[in-house]
Amino acid sequence: MDYQKTIELYEKIGQIKKWEDTPESNSYKGEQAWCDKVKSKRTGEFYQVDELIRREWVPADWKPPHQDAKGELVKYPLKHVNEIIRKRLADGTEWLISRQQHWGLDMAGNPINQTFNDKEFFDDILPIYTVKPKTKEKDSEMIREIKNIEHRKKCTLPFTAENVQKLHDMRIGRCNLVIIDESRGDKPPISVESFEHFKTREFDELWDLVATPRYKMDRSYGNHLDDTQYG
Repeated sequence: MDYQKTIELYEKIGQIKKWEDTPESNSYKGEQAWCDKVKSKRTGEFYQVDELIRREWVPADWKPPHQDAKGELVKYPLKHVNEIIRKRLADGTEWLISRQQHWGLDMAGNPINQTFNDKEFFDDILPIYTVKPKTKEKDSEMIREIKNIEHRKKCTLPFTAENVQKLHDMRIGRCNLVIIDESRGDKPPISVESFEHFKTREFDELWDLVATPRYKMDRSYGNHLDDTQYG
């Protein structure tokens, strides 16, 4: 979840305390704790290899923990995508959601990672109000108070071949591909093996392709059928 955008909506209606009571707030605190370790308190920027060496915060024999495909030093944070979800909502629109691991360096040059999941949606909260008298006096002024808050997930990254490719290019090793179809009711997610199919096929075509079971008959069973006589 995009916690920052969600928090801004709680602040807008003056209900930040209600945000702090949500389960998501604990995950947000975990992300903030990670940022505190891998970012400079002075500049707010992520620690980089050249800075740690220049300031002599790491030993002379320290080796940077990450390199890119060309053997060059990487710029932190290092972001790895390990799952991409292609999701069709009930209204027929298609969106992308990703699961990621981010890496940073602390002041001592230690690599520290943090999970960042589903940043492509936020909680577009809807406050439900009630009206009541401001005081117990007759004909008192009526005021509005928030009775409760409804939660609505709102996606932010539309499905396009270009957006899929950008996420897929951030993978290191295997990247799971999953499709979810909320327009079909309560259907479980389905894995997709082919990246090209995931990126280019129309949703219904892709769904039918991966949802249709494919059986490979054991030859010994086939021989048994051949030898069986009916009638």
